Amino acid sequence: MEQNNLDNFAQEIQKTGFVLENRIAQELKNVGWTVISNKYYIDDLQEAIREIDLVAYRVTKMQHFKDCVSKILKVISRFYSSYKPLQYRSP
Repeated sequence: MEQNNLDNFAQEIQKTGFVLENRIAQELKNVGWTVISNKYYIDDLQEAIREIDLVAYRVTKMQHFKDCVSKILKVISRFYSSYKPLQYRSP
């Protein structure tokens, strides 16, 4: 009877996204990423507590940090110079 419960439990877990989430987390860790699972945050628009399944990041040393920041700032500047905000239209 106990084995039957374990089998049933395993089948129910397979129906959730946990197996895929865990597999992805392991793959990311295997190639050098840091993974945080099941991180909670406050949704400031709806004032609700929510959960994000995976947060992954990778840290690396940059030899030419100043040049990289300069390039990033140029891209951001170009984006904002061409950005036109949406205009509100009343119904």
